[in-house]
Amino acid sequence: MQQVAKIEARSEYQRFQEFLSSLNEKEKKVVSQTIHLGLIILPLLLILPVWFSNWSLKRSIEEKKELVKTYEQYIKSKENLEVSGQNIYAAGRIDTEQEAQVKIKSYAQRFSIDTNKVAVVNYQPGLASDNLKETRMQVKFQGLALVEFSDFLGSLMNLEKFKISNIRIERDQTSLLLQGHIGLNHFARGL
Repeated sequence: MQQVAKIEARSEYQRFQEFLSSLNEKEKKVVSQTIHLGLIILPLLLILPVWFSNWSLKRSIEEKKELVKTYEQYIKSKENLEVSGQNIYAAGRIDTEQEAQVKIKSYAQRFSIDTNKVAVVNYQPGLASDNLKETRMQVKFQGLALVEFSDFLGSLMNLEKFKISNIRIERDQTSLLLQGHIGLNHFARGL
């Protein structure tokens, strides 16, 4: 109430009261309605820019959250691809037929297989890019026991990440040893 008394004591308020008393009833009604509308509209006009600014900031934050979410999905997919790539891609490349022969014969030696029983008979360099090198080859084998063949083929697939594209196996009826061809694809990373 003290604040109201202070406002009423001010000269501006006194002049406004004098102005109102000089008006007729119709004019007083118009001034009163204008003041009431002003008291309603003025706060709305002050709140509207703040609301619009908040709405705009909220939209911007939502867009940035969506961008962060997309980036996190990209990073997760990239990590999953790298982990999957370790199961698909070999550590080293095979660039020549001689390298292919050496690699195949070294895996044969690991399982005490005579290196004359396995040989690369058809070497084809496949697709190559900055990040990936494909090599295709046919490996001819003969005189292998089933255990030797399965160990040899298993090591090529598990350790060197060779993929089998085709296989033809025959069994010699007299010696019961295996012979045939294996089509292999090799994928390696890097240059």
